[in-house]
Amino acid sequence: MRFFKKFLVIIIILLNIVWLPRAESASAITVTAKANQEFWVDVNMNGAADILGVSFELVYSPSALVSLKTAQAGSLLGADVIFFKETDNTAGKINMSVSRKNGQGGVSGTGNVARVNLLMSAQTPVGQSVSLTLQNIKAIDPLGVTKSVSLDIFADTSAPVISNISSLNIMKTSAKVTWTTSELSDSQVEYGLTTSYGKQTTVDMHSVTSHAVNLSRLSSGKTYHYRVKSKDATGNLSVSADKTFKTK
Repeated sequence: MRFFKKFLVIIIILLNIVWLPRAESASAITVTAKANQEFWVDVNMNGAADILGVSFELVYSPSALVSLKTAQAGSLLGADVIFFKETDNTAGKINMSVSRKNGQGGVSGTGNVARVNLLMSAQTPVGQSVSLTLQNIKAIDPLGVTKSVSLDIFADTSAPVISNISSLNIMKTSAKVTWTTSELSDSQVEYGLTTSYGKQTTVDMHSVTSHAVNLSRLSSGKTYHYRVKSKDATGNLSVSADKTFKTK
């Protein structure tokens, strides 16, 4: 019986969050995306004060070119949360709510409440603009009282710009590849005896702007083709043009 009562309270809280009649604020941005591109949209809460749960609608347009891959709760409300999402692809709308479970109390502060991974259609024209809007934002405290909250939306669709690619310390069976990026990103090198490469280094997940990757077990006196790859924190990937070096 005690478990049933707690479960009932949680359901009531979720219903209050999702269908509470008053919207508190809204936010909108426009980004540029390309065909088959995946990108993450972060929904952040600013200056939360004793918040137990929040709900909102994320509206995307043009809906015919955008689809939802996945969505997940952010870290601000904690790890033990109830996360709900419902997608209406025709309307280009995702309804989401995140609530701390009963008995945990409210949360105060600033941070991420949800992350959404969107995918652009293969038919997306070059330079396509995508509008992203938050609406019907609602929140409650642990007593079920409506709270005023501010949510911001952030989406990064720009991949790191790669520059200053160099091959250094070239020996008979090893070499070092370095490059820089315009933003913090990971590091990987594809390499081989042709432009098909065939080998690649393990991704170095450290987020840096100055990159260095060592290549080993190379063959002596061979011309190697290589290209560098860097992905930023939101999943935007850059791949360089082909480069070459010759081992001793």
